[in-house]
Parts: sequence; structure tokens; C-alpha cells
Amino acid sequence: MAGMRKSIFLTLAAVGYAMAQAPTIEQSLSMKGLAGAVISPDGKYVVYGVSQANWEENAYVTQLWLANVATGERLQLTSGKKSATGAAWSPDSKRVGFVSDREGKRQVYAISPVGGEAVKLTSHEPGVGAFEWSPDGKQIAFTASEPESKEMKERKEKYGDFELVQQDYVHQHLWVQRVDGGKAEQITKGSDYTVQGFAWSPDARQIAFSGPRVPDLSYSETADLYVVRLSNKMVRKVVATRGPDSDPHWSPDGRQIAFRTARGQEFYYHANAGIGIVPAEGGEVKYVTPKFDENPNLVRWTKAGLYFTGLQKTEAALFRLNPETMAYERVTPKGWMVSSVSLDEAARTLGFSASRPNEFLEVYATSLAEFAPKKLTAMADQYREFRLGQREVIEWKSTDGTVIEGVLIKPVDFDPQRKYPLLVVIHGGPTGIDTPSLTADRYYPIERFVAKGALVLRPNYRGSAGYGEKFRQLNVRNLGV
Repeated sequence: MAGMRKSIFLTLAAVGYAMAQAPTIEQSLSMKGLAGAVISPDGKYVVYGVSQANWEENAYVTQLWLANVATGERLQLTSGKKSATGAAWSPDSKRVGFVSDREGKRQVYAISPVGGEAVKLTSHEPGVGAFEWSPDGKQIAFTASEPESKEMKERKEKYGDFELVQQDYVHQHLWVQRVDGGKAEQITKGSDYTVQGFAWSPDARQIAFSGPRVPDLSYSETADLYVVRLSNKMVRKVVATRGPDSDPHWSPDGRQIAFRTARGQEFYYHANAGIGIVPAEGGEVKYVTPKFDENPNLVRWTKAGLYFTGLQKTEAALFRLNPETMAYERVTPKGWMVSSVSLDEAARTLGFSASRPNEFLEVYATSLAEFAPKKLTAMADQYREFRLGQREVIEWKSTDGTVIEGVLIKPVDFDPQRKYPLLVVIHGGPTGIDTPSLTADRYYPIERFVAKGALVLRPNYRGSAGYGEKFRQLNVRNLGV
């Protein structure tokens, strides 16, 4: 009996010891993570990406998974050594398109949500960038560079592969291809702009796109908004304000285009961006988010309004805007950090990924009429054997009286009467932000720091995102306070 009691004690002690441990660095790097979530047009499924370390390939690989909204059942759609990303549903919800370099160059593939082999939709020689289904589901539009010129091939053969900085620009253009086969047709060309974000018009006759003059980050302020008519490939510039104009979204009737804009500000880097609306034929721009004191990110324009997301301190929320009155309301409640938001075709069901304080990012679905999210993934199960540090948002006054927030991470057995060593982990940006959600330790071994008895502070110093324009500008020519 004594031997049995000793065995039970040792077993319980071993379990307790295991539960108290943080993940090793290798375990943290091996943990799976979420990469986006998109609900199907019929609202029945959510497709999402799961990234995981492939140690043999020395890379993180993302594969697509599918969750049934009604039953919660999960199914892996893609597999292999190469990633499948950029998931997008066909309008009839019968196929999921994605891009992958599984056969060499990046191409567009499509797979059925009930399983089976993926079908290759494009065979574009330089490879494909982003893509989007046409509203009727018969075509896809994608961005890609033009095939390498004869002169460039000869130069490489003679001198080897090199690049002349700020001279050898490779412009991206729009191409359209039928999904039932055939050759891709080039829609835009030339060196006046390089195509970035784009969107089909509701009638599938036009495509709106944004583009700076050249594909160089230092020229991002030159991004303007264009519309091309597919029948004759005529391109017209519809917005040419100072600073970048990007991410076009058509109104349901196809008469207007909403977009993200720097509002013509010279120093837009640290100022609030806004949402602008312009007639599809061009004309005066109407700025519809003057009262939203953060950077809005467009989601979709529906008959019920214009949906966008935005930070609210350490939270991220979904909002609905009335384009006529410019009034907006918060759709998701406080306490949530939402991302990768999408709506079904009827705009009744919301698919999204989100986390809450001391929770991991998971995929959810909910009715828009009543926010009652149903969790469709279980990413936190990977950490069941560990006791992780607890996150808490705290605030303090800086030397000049400015209130600063930060995320304090404490050991599970934290004793407020004790003194602990303090480690400060500072985000970049400078307009980054730290939140109290749990994340895999892929950059700093936070959980190991905490398990060894340290407190970790992640400050959202002046200049951080989420606290409004004035706070973001507090470090302009005022560093080091």
C-alpha cells in the first residue's frame, strides 16, 4: 500500500510539474496558427488557413481547412510541402480558389468543399499574384507581370541575374481568364502604373483597381484609383488625390466605389486614413469617416451599409457605416479582437477569426442580427498541457502626463507581495500594437521568460496604433520621451 501511495504521489507530482512548464522554443515554433477565414456565399462553410512549421523545408507552410457552420465539423482541404493561400469562394459556393507554387510558379487552383483533387485554373508563365472570381463565376481576374522581355533574357544570359535598383521595375497588370479553360487575356499594360488591389463591378463588366506609378515602396503615395472596362480595355483614372488611394469596393448597384484614402494629407504616414466614396465614372470624392478616430479597413459594401474594421485601443471591432448620413455603429461587442472578417452573400452571417483576453485566435461564425459567435476551431487545444502566463492591460502616466497602456504578462502563480524581474518587449512599427490575446511564441520566448519567474511588459508607447490620431502623432519629432 505504501508503494502504491508513493507511485500515485510521484505520478501526480509529474503531472503537476508538466502542467507548470512552458512550451520549449521548438514546441512554440511548431505550434499551429490561424491564417485568415472566409465564409462561403451561402453561409454554410468557413474556409481558413492553418500554418505550421515544416522543419525539413525550413519554412512555415499554410494549408486550407474547412469548417461546417451548422455542425462544427472540420475537414482539411489541401496538403503538401507547399502553401495554399489567398482562399476565395466561387459565387455559387461550389469551389474554393487558392494560389500555390506547388508545381513551381504561383498559380490559381480550385477545389470542391466536399473534397477531391484541386484543379489548376491558370498556367501563367511568370506566375500569379492575387486573384478574384467574377460575380457570375465564369471568370477570374488576377495580377501578374508580363513575360520577361527578350532584352532581359539576353542580359541575364550574358551578365547573370542582377537588378538595377529603381530602374528595373517589373510592373504588375490585370489579366482575365475563363474558369472553363482558355488563354488568359491581358487587360492592362504599360508603365503608367502597377496594379495592386482590385475588385470586379457587380455586373462583371468593369474592374476597379489601385496602383502607384512604380512597384517601389517609396512611391506608395502615388497610388491612385482606376477603372477599366473589359469590353474595350479602356482605363480611366477616377481618383487622383495626394497620398495613396487603395482597396476599392463597389456599391451594390455598381454606381459608386468606396476606397481607403489618405485624404490628400502630405504627412499621411502618421495621420488617420479614411474611407472615401467616388462615382464609378469619376468625380468629387466624399469622405465618409471624419468622426472615426482610427484607420478603417474596408470589408464589404452591402445594402445594409458599408462594413469596416478598426482598432479600439487593444481591441479590434467590426463597424457598419451609413454612407449617406456618415453615421456608424459598432457591430461586435467590447472585449473582442476580430480579424479576417467576411459576410455571406445575403449579409446575414458573419465569418471571422478573433480572440479575447487570455485566449488564442479561433475561427467563429455568427448571425449579424444577434452576435452569438459559434467557435469552429480549437487552436487552444495545443496548449492544454501548459500553464501559460496571464495577460492584463495596465496603464500609467508618462513623464509629461500622457496616459500609456501596456500588456503585463504574469506567471500563473503571481504573488503581488513579491518582487519580480521585469523584461520589456517592445513592438515595432512604430504604429504596431500589442494586445492581451495569447499567441504562439514565434519571435520572443515570452512564456519561457514568465515560467522562469519574470514579468513581461509590452508597452503600447506613444505612436502606437489603436489610440487615435493625436496619440499616434505624439512621437513625431518627439522620440525618446
